[in-house]
Amino acid sequence: MDEAELDSRTFRLLAGINKSARYHARRRMFYENWNAITTAMSAAVLAAGSILQVYATTSRYWALLLGAGAVWCAVDAALTTSKKAGLHNELAGQFAQIEKRFASGENLKDQDFEDIRKSRLDIETREPPTLYLLNELCTIAFERSVGVKPPPVHVPKWRMLLVHFLSQEEYTIKAFGEVNGSGDESNAQETSAADSLS
Repeated sequence: MDEAELDSRTFRLLAGINKSARYHARRRMFYENWNAITTAMSAAVLAAGSILQVYATTSRYWALLLGAGAVWCAVDAALTTSKKAGLHNELAGQFAQIEKRFASGENLKDQDFEDIRKSRLDIETREPPTLYLLNELCTIAFERSVGVKPPPVHVPKWRMLLVHFLSQEEYTIKAFGEVNGSGDESNAQETSAADSLS
C-alpha cells in the first residue's frame, strides 16, 4: 500500500490504528518478559537457597534469598502481569484485524470510514490508561515505517527505562507538543505524518 495516495482522514485513521497495535504489542512484550523473569528468578532463588541450606553455616543467606524472591513474586502477583499480557495481546490483535481493512490501499468511503472509526472506539473503551511517552514512541515508529521523518526529539535514557511504568504526560507534551491518549484520530503526530505524505 502506498500511503502517499491516501487522503488525510484515511491516513490519520490508519496511523492511529497502527500506532495502537504497536503500543499494545509493546505492552504485551513487557508483561510477558516481566513474567518470564519472575519465573526464572523464583526457580533460581529456590535452587540457590537449597544449596545454601546444605553448605552454609548460617541460614541468614537463605532467608535473604527467600525474602527477595517472595517480594519479587508479590510484586508480580500485584501487577497481575500474565493477565495484563493477555489483555494487551487481545487488544493488539483487534487493532491488527481492523488494520487489514486498509489492505486495498484505497481511500475509505464515508460508511467504511465510520464503521472502522466506531470499531476503533469500541476497542478503546477496554484500554487501560495510556502511557503517553510510549504512545508517542509508537507514533514515531509508524512514521518511520511509512517514510516520514519524525521531528528530532532526544528522550533521556532514564525516561526510556521508565516508559512502561510512568505515563510521563507532562514531559511528553513539552517534548512533542500537544498529544492525546489513544483517543480519536485527532492526534497531532498523526496529522503531521498525514500532511507530510499528502
